[in-house]
Amino acid sequence: MRTLAKQLTILLFLISLGPLSRARNEVGEDHKNNVLFTVVLDRKNYYLGETATLRFTLMNRGSTPIYLAHGSLESCGRWTGYTQVRILAGTAEVHPKGGCHAAVMPIEDSHLKDVLTNSNSWVALFPGEIYGEEQLLDLPLKVGEYRLAAEIQPPRFSEAQLKILRTEGIHVLRQPHMTSSLNFKVQARP
Repeated sequence: MRTLAKQLTILLFLISLGPLSRARNEVGEDHKNNVLFTVVLDRKNYYLGETATLRFTLMNRGSTPIYLAHGSLESCGRWTGYTQVRILAGTAEVHPKGGCHAAVMPIEDSHLKDVLTNSNSWVALFPGEIYGEEQLLDLPLKVGEYRLAAEIQPPRFSEAQLKILRTEGIHVLRQPHMTSSLNFKVQARP
C-alpha cells in the first residue's frame, strides 16, 4: 500500500514543476510502451561557465505498476538502470563528460521479489503516477548552439530473472527510452 509520505513526495514534485514549466520552451519526450519519459532544461540560454538544471520525469501510462530503482533517472551507470545525457553540436558529441559508475550489488534470484517490492532501493510507479529527479549539468565551455538528448537505460536483469519477475507479476523497464532533443545556446557574458 502506498504511504502518505510517497503521495506527498509526488504532490510536492508536481507542484515544483510549475515554475520550471513556465521557464522552459521545450520538453524532450518519449512515448513508448505505456511510459512517458521527459527531460526539461531550466532555460534555453546560458552564459559560459553556467550550470544547467535538468529535470527528468517518468510517467506510468499503463495499467500495472512499474518498478524503478532509486537513481534510475541519474546519470550514474549502474545495472539497475540509469539515464545517459548527450550534448551535441551538429552530429558530433561535444560534451561526453559526466556520469559515474556506481557499485550496486546484484540481487540473488531468490530475493528478487522481496528486494523490488519491499525495500527502499526500488519504487513502485503505479498507473498514472510520475517519478522525477533533478540533476545539475556542466555545459560546454565554448560559445555555440547545442542539442541535448537523454536516454533512460533499463535495468540489466538476466532473462532468467525477467522470467521470475514476470511470474510474480512484477514489471520493470524492458527497453531504453530516448527523449527528443532540446536546443539550447551557450553565449559569452555581456
